[in-house]
Amino acid sequence: MLLGYARVSTDDQNLACSAMRHQQRWQAGIHMFGARAEFERTLIRERTRAGLAAARAHGRKGGRPKLLDVDQRALALRLYQERQPPPSPTSAG
Repeated sequence: MLLGYARVSTDDQNLACSAMRHQQRWQAGIHMFGARAEFERTLIRERTRAGLAAARAHGRKGGRPKLLDVDQRALALRLYQERQPPPSPTSAG
């Protein structure tokens, strides 16, 4: 509120200003946590890629092992293309 040329603040204005500063501190803290999390994520990504590259250099392949060998895959593909049901396990014997 203005009284002449001097600014006189009221208790409501002081509380609002205090609340605004409190909110700004929280926002700054949240931004700091976010920046730290992003930094950690980048480090983890770099370490993971370096580990995978080192494993590849030693001749190791990553990933899940194949369940079907080459012949089984060819049979499954042929049966799918011919729209044939797979042979039952009891008739194979």
